[in-house]
Amino acid sequence: MQLDFVTLYVVILLNSLTLSIIWAAFCYIYRGFTAARYWLASTAMSTVGGLALSLEGLGVGLPTTTLGNCLVVFSFCLTWTGARVFYSEPPRWRAIGAIMAASLVAMLLAGTTARPRTSPML
Repeated sequence: MQLDFVTLYVVILLNSLTLSIIWAAFCYIYRGFTAARYWLASTAMSTVGGLALSLEGLGVGLPTTTLGNCLVVFSFCLTWTGARVFYSEPPRWRAIGAIMAASLVAMLLAGTTARPRTSPML
């Protein structure tokens, strides 16, 4: 059985969109809850990243795939930052910058190839 990546990306997109709506409502109701803003930004980044990754099936290539993956990695970083803020710790922007730089370099070095994704799973 093969994994259909477009379906996976659409599910991620819809899940992130739903969570973005929930976090937006939460931020609106509890305006003083700073961590929720980070989590809203995280789900919004994940939504945009999922949208960019779903375009991969159209053959747009490496720039869109790399952008989508970077947005998803940044959304994970924002989730971590929200947790830090929730526990009254400062955001670690330098660590996030290092994570993003390492992720970008790894993605650019890996390049793109559809062969591993279209091979039957063993």
